[in-house]
Amino acid sequence: MKHLCQPTIIALTIATSFLLINLTTQAQCDSKDFIALKNFYTSTNGDEWYINTGWELVRDHEVPPKVCNLNNLYGITVIAGRVAKISFNSPNNIDGKFPRNFYLLDRLTDIYITNSKLSGNIPATFGYLKNLRRITLKDNLLEGQIPFSIGFLENLQTLTLGNNQLKGNIPKQIGNCTYLNRLELYNNQIAGEIPAEIGRLKNLTILNLSHNEISGSIPIELDACEKLRYCYLNDNKLSGNLPSRMGNLSIANVRNNQLSGCYPVEIHYLCETLPKFYNRNYYFSDGNNFEATWEEFDVDYRGACFENLKHTTDHELNIQINPTIGNGLFYINAQTTVVNHPVNFKVYNLKGALVHQQNIDEGFVNNYKVNLESLSKGNYFIFVEQNDNTTSQKVVIQ
Repeated sequence: MKHLCQPTIIALTIATSFLLINLTTQAQCDSKDFIALKNFYTSTNGDEWYINTGWELVRDHEVPPKVCNLNNLYGITVIAGRVAKISFNSPNNIDGKFPRNFYLLDRLTDIYITNSKLSGNIPATFGYLKNLRRITLKDNLLEGQIPFSIGFLENLQTLTLGNNQLKGNIPKQIGNCTYLNRLELYNNQIAGEIPAEIGRLKNLTILNLSHNEISGSIPIELDACEKLRYCYLNDNKLSGNLPSRMGNLSIANVRNNQLSGCYPVEIHYLCETLPKFYNRNYYFSDGNNFEATWEEFDVDYRGACFENLKHTTDHELNIQINPTIGNGLFYINAQTTVVNHPVNFKVYNLKGALVHQQNIDEGFVNNYKVNLESLSKGNYFIFVEQNDNTTSQKVVIQ
């Protein structure tokens, strides 16, 4: 028998080592992840999924086999030996409930299951999944309340539960999820008030609570959400006045509620940023009880909150300012049924601050000159009051 030379022995040793390492790697299947995924497959009728490639590994074994790689399961991502993501990016006929021991997936960072038939409650044990960053379970059949334990997920960035059958209140513990930037609970049956704790979500950019049964007022704490850009509160039962600020919005929709009162001048900029696909009243005044339509607020600031001044709708006092765009020198032509009666003349900037005021004791005459040349360039809003009647017009100083 010929002896193997030393180089051959070394080569065989290296090859054997690589084989052992490979087998060991394949066999590294966390038992907790295996059990949780097996129960998830069973409780959601996995044999009827549209795609269940690789899931026979958990279906056909009670315990992890020697060769076990959960990364081969469709929709599963394993990082550092533990399940990190569950993601079904298309409808997959997932029909059933979360298993009780779903919390065993304690390294899970992302769960994305949409357009399926997930039903039952969101388990309170979700609160044990401290590594969760993104939960997207929209377009399912989930019911019951959002568990207060959601507030334990301090790393949570996305919570999207739209288009389910959820009820109950928004838990105030949501305010503990300070990294949350996307909160979407639209098209459910959620009731109660928007919790003031929502103001603690400093990173929130998208808030969609539309098409629910939410009541009460819009919390003033929403202004603390400085990064909020998109806010959809339409089709609820909200009442009261609009807060003067709601983050730094680009788009807002509050139609079809029970809101009333005046429009804060601080939100007038939304007249320019809102999409023009619908009529001007679509996003705010349609289905509400504001003092004016959004279009009237846009054009001449009717219904604006200027120290509670009320814009009258009668025609006892009309003004025409010429020019409406100029260097600060304006001539006022007035038509009034009350002659020789004192007139109060006020000018506000777009933040609602009174920047000019004068009394005209003898009443108006045509071409009454008003000098506003001391004001800086920009948009202003003129109020003229006479005999408890008020009229207004927007002007631009260039």
